[in-house]
Amino acid sequence: MKRRRDRLASRRRALGLSQEALAERLGIERTTVARWESGETQPLAWFRPRLATVLQVSVDDLDVMIRNVDERADTGGRKQSRLRIAICGSRVAGSDAGLIDATVAELARLVVSENLDVNHGPIGVGIEVMTYVADQFRPSGFTMTAALFEHENVVRGADLFLVIGGGAGTAAEVTLARQAGRTIVPFPRTGGTASRCYEQMRADPRHHGGLAGSVLDEIGACENSAQYGMLVERIVSMKVGA
Repeated sequence: MKRRRDRLASRRRALGLSQEALAERLGIERTTVARWESGETQPLAWFRPRLATVLQVSVDDLDVMIRNVDERADTGGRKQSRLRIAICGSRVAGSDAGLIDATVAELARLVVSENLDVNHGPIGVGIEVMTYVADQFRPSGFTMTAALFEHENVVRGADLFLVIGGGAGTAAEVTLARQAGRTIVPFPRTGGTASRCYEQMRADPRHHGGLAGSVLDEIGACENSAQYGMLVERIVSMKVGA
């Protein structure tokens, strides 16, 4: 059983901060702070200096607070690995550039707050997200991002496959993700492959990737990046808890 990170929660309360207030200062969701304090997840190493600054403690003291939990899952004592996602897509004719801009920012927040490892190619939305992480969140020690060449390598090892816009290359990655049984979450309103992928998922149950019909309805109903990000965050949480 996991124990709460009582020291982390106590430090927040000592500063007179609610979970909502701390989350607002960090630019993340309140649920992320709640999961940190409950021991379900933990801040990425390169995000910790920012958290330490807000909590007015040293990074070493913060590490002690984070270790105030049994981080071993009920899986024979083996430590759980972080979730790995693939972020695919690109800006093609007919895609919604403004919505893609907002989605890049939303996914960057999600990557930071949910401790996600990311597969992405050398060009496209995936590397835009990681560049946004570097520029806006300024993670300590994060000086480069490793792009993966070949579509097979982008898909390999990913637990979740996100599709934003995209052309022929993204369509090839979607096909590989389906063949590998990956869970695919397109954002159809961004256009391109994401829209076509969603139409195929609606038309053929074999393409659902384990998603319930109600979730497909929610994907189709996402009108902005915040709604899409919240849905992806919920799917991530379900996979982490599975």
